[in-house]
Amino acid sequence: MQKAIQFIFAGFLFLQSFNLGAQDKAEFSIGADLVNRYVWRGTNTGGKSFHIQPGANYSYKNIELGAWGSYGISNDYKEYDFYATYSFSNFAFTFYDYNCPTDEPGVPVTYLELTLSYEGNGKIPVYGNINQYFYNDDGTYIDLGVKINSRHKLPMDLNLGFTPWESSYADKTAILNVSYTISYEIPVSKEFTIPVFSSLIVNPDVEKAYFAAGISFYL
Repeated sequence: MQKAIQFIFAGFLFLQSFNLGAQDKAEFSIGADLVNRYVWRGTNTGGKSFHIQPGANYSYKNIELGAWGSYGISNDYKEYDFYATYSFSNFAFTFYDYNCPTDEPGVPVTYLELTLSYEGNGKIPVYGNINQYFYNDDGTYIDLGVKINSRHKLPMDLNLGFTPWESSYADKTAILNVSYTISYEIPVSKEFTIPVFSSLIVNPDVEKAYFAAGISFYL
C-alpha cells in the first residue's frame, strides 16, 4: 500500500509541471441515476435491489467538489460519498471519502482513498486510474479502459479492472472486472436528452457476471 501511495503522490508532483488548461467559469450540476443494481469494481455491492444514486458537484478552474450516494429501494443498503478533485492537463488527482453505514458491530463505516487518473483525448481514447485506500482498508485497484465509437454512433466502453497484489479485494493478484458498456441519449427536445446506459460485467476472480442498466437525470 505504501508503495502505491508514494507512486500516486510522485505522479501528482511530476505532472504539476504540465501546462494547465482550466475553465474560468464556475459550474454546478445536480441530478440522480436510477439503476437496476449497484455493481462497483466487479462486486454486486448493493444486492439485487434497484438503486437511486443522487449526486451533485461544483467545479471552478482546476478544482471540483462533489457528493454522491446510493440507496437501495427494496433493501437497507445506503452509501454517501464525498470527493475533491484537482485536474491538470489530461490527469486528475482525487481524494475520496466513502461512507457505508451498517448495523454490524466492528465493521468500519468510513473509508478514505486517493486516486490518480488519466483521461485521453479524441485521438487517444484511453483512460485509466490507480486507486489506493489508506484508511480502514489497504486495497489497491487499477482500472484501464478504452472508448469506442461504433458505426451506429453509440458510445462504448471496454474496461479491465484488477488488483496487482493481495489485498482486501482478493487474496492474490486478480482480475476483478471485465466490462462492456453502451451509452445512448434519448432525445426529448433540441436542447434536452436523457442518457441511458447498460453494462455487462464479469468478475473472473469469483466467477460471477452481472447485467446493469440505468437512466440519468442531471441538470
